[in-house]
Amino acid sequence: MRMEGFQGAVLSVKLKYLEEWTEKRRHNAQLYNDHFKDVKGVITPRTIPGVKHVYHLYVIRVKNREKLQQYLSEKGISTGFHYKYPLHLQQAYKHLGYKTGDFPATERVMSEIISLPMYPELTPAQIEYVADAVIQFTKKH
Repeated sequence: MRMEGFQGAVLSVKLKYLEEWTEKRRHNAQLYNDHFKDVKGVITPRTIPGVKHVYHLYVIRVKNREKLQQYLSEKGISTGFHYKYPLHLQQAYKHLGYKTGDFPATERVMSEIISLPMYPELTPAQIEYVADAVIQFTKKH
């Protein structure tokens, strides 16, 4: 990628902190996991022994994700649908001829995933606030 010298200089400084930031993200993900461990209706990222996740995103699965997003937004919590459509339904793959219903498991999962706030500077109190809001929502819905 071509970048300006200034961007390269900033990146070279940021790279020094990459491992520290990744460890903070892992810690934050574990805090989320702890809050959600006994909550019915919230599926968290799985951890696989011997594999380290960087948690660029913290994505959960829930029913009614659009309603959850609206509920969280009203509480000042930003979320995202980073993977809103499955690949087989995206314009770039239209030529393959797939249609809705061809990959039902993928389509179901895609309709349930939502990204919660995730960055190294999140505090335990902020994570608790987000998790409590998600839990309140799932109890109502």
